[in-house]
Amino acid sequence: MGCLHSTAGREFSGHENPVKLASETAFSVSEVEALYELFKSISSSVVDDGLINKWEIAGYANVPVR
Repeated sequence: MGCLHSTAGREFSGHENPVKLASETAFSVSEVEALYELFKSISSSVVDDGLINKWEIAGYANVPVR
C-alpha cells in the first residue's frame, strides 16, 4: 500500500502485450488474456482504480474482512 501519490502514477507493464507476458510465464496467451479480464472485473467491483483491495478480494472470495 502507499499514499495516493505513490500509486497514482504506477504503470503495470505486460498487460498491453499478452504475447510477451505469456512468453515470460507458464501461461498461454489466452490464459493471460482471461486472467487480465478477471483482474479488471475484480479490481473494479468496489472502487474502479485498477487495483485490487482487501474488500474486493473478500467480496469475490465470499469471505469476511477483518
